[in-house]
Amino acid sequence: MAQKPSLRPSTYNIVLVGKTGNGKSSTGNTILRRKSFREDCSSTSCTGSCELASVMFGDSVLNVIDTPGLIDTNRKRKEVLDELPNIMSLCPEGFHAFIFVLRWDVRYTEEEFETYKILLQFFGPDFLKVCVIAFTRGDIYNLSNSNVPFEQWLNAQTGALPLLFKDCNNKAVLFSNNFEHGDFDTNRTKSVEQLIRFIREGNSLYRNVNFAKAAKERKKLATKYNLPQLQAKYQTELSLLENEISYAMTIETSEKKPCLENFENESLQDEKIKKKETTIQGLKKLAQHTLALIDEDDGGTGLLDDFRQRMKELFEMISSLEKSQKNRELKLQKIAEYTLLLKNPPSIFGIVFSSIALAGTAVAGAVITGLTVAIPPLAAGVAVGAGVLVAANASSIGFNATKLKNYNELLKKLKDEIDSL
Repeated sequence: MAQKPSLRPSTYNIVLVGKTGNGKSSTGNTILRRKSFREDCSSTSCTGSCELASVMFGDSVLNVIDTPGLIDTNRKRKEVLDELPNIMSLCPEGFHAFIFVLRWDVRYTEEEFETYKILLQFFGPDFLKVCVIAFTRGDIYNLSNSNVPFEQWLNAQTGALPLLFKDCNNKAVLFSNNFEHGDFDTNRTKSVEQLIRFIREGNSLYRNVNFAKAAKERKKLATKYNLPQLQAKYQTELSLLENEISYAMTIETSEKKPCLENFENESLQDEKIKKKETTIQGLKKLAQHTLALIDEDDGGTGLLDDFRQRMKELFEMISSLEKSQKNRELKLQKIAEYTLLLKNPPSIFGIVFSSIALAGTAVAGAVITGLTVAIPPLAAGVAVGAGVLVAANASSIGFNATKLKNYNELLKKLKDEIDSL
């Protein structure tokens, strides 16, 4: 809501807005009572930038700002909308009235309504609190409708125009901008006094804070009128990004899959992996940056949703590439583990066979001795020791057989994992 000043000012800041050709500059000149703003530019806007001129009216100072007219092409509208924010620097304290200029003798068309919607979106809802409708060509009205008061004409209007009156709290003024007309000064005084009365009754001020509140809506407008350029920009950027991703995927799929038979030097493999990881991370960062720019330029309008969808597809391509690379990396890791394990089997066979040989020798000696003489205590001890040794080595053989089995099972497991990747 527009903020209310604590004291009624003696200076009034007034901004003229509207469509090209409706008489904005002429209305400004009428208020100023001099030709300060350029007129008569037919279908093109005479005003290229925001201009300010001032006049004393009674005991009040009127600061009048003329703005470029909103015309029918998106490119020109964008230029005007880029210029309009400059009015805030011309009167930093704020504005007492936005005068939305229309012609009474031209039907209020969809085009006129579109202009109003643009201004409302650009300045935000607080714009309505200080908006006054100015109808131009009042001198022609007075000649053709001499018996119909202007207020009666306003009340008789149909269609979208009454909705506009309602939005602006029925604040409308008729301006006669013909300096050569005999009643120019009388009509001017009447119109300006009515304008000041509306300002005082509203007692509102449109400030920078009100303008800031409409920033998001202005962003939407900027996107709308800059859409062709944005579409061309992102069509190019996304095509280039897609080409880079496709090239990386081609390199990935064309490389020979790692296997046990062609396993290369481990350091060389590490170098390849790091290079690919750098490429993938670079693509991800570029894609994230591009998506952030699309979101920013879209401004919540949804006008760039097609590019968001394409970005989703590109992220999926990058994800697929990353998954393929991780699988390759995992497979190389498993191959390295398998190769290392294969080169370093458990050292169990020498221990087992030496133990068996020692046990066999001891037993054989005991048997031979038993055939010729009675076994003496020492021999008996040897025989018993041999029996214990045989038993001990039987246990050792069982332990190492388990160890060998586990080793073979681990080799098989790694081989199966390699084949599955």
